[in-house]
Amino acid sequence: MATQAEEQQAAEFLKRAEIRTMRKDLQALREVDALRERDKIAKLRTLEEQLEEKNKANESASAKALADKSALEEVLTKNEGQERLAEKDLKNYATEEERQQIFLLESQRLGLEKQADEIDEKRDPALKLEKNQLLLQKRDQQARLNTVLEQEKN
Repeated sequence: MATQAEEQQAAEFLKRAEIRTMRKDLQALREVDALRERDKIAKLRTLEEQLEEKNKANESASAKALADKSALEEVLTKNEGQERLAEKDLKNYATEEERQQIFLLESQRLGLEKQADEIDEKRDPALKLEKNQLLLQKRDQQARLNTVLEQEKN
């Protein structure tokens, strides 16, 4: 059997284990901090994962923009078709004077559309020619700069 002295020693040892010291408190705080940091590290994503996530977000945004654009185009074409039908219906219910005026306005509209197409055709080649001329000038100036740089190096 355990003697009374041994029992006292065991009780004192247990009391010492229960005593809170600053050392024990600091150790417990460090353990809690370490666990928090481990959780943070576990939750952190690599740069590659972050880039992939951004790319996915950009792709979804561009896909949404394309879908919106196609929806708008569909609405415009639908509205244009409805306008044409309305014009035809208008012709059916119009008087002879109104029909003549509609015919006159349509012919003017077609003439203006042709003029707009001609202007676009004229401007487009002119812009291309101007662009080519500017590119040629840029090359010439770059060649001059290269010769000047070579002369300065020597």
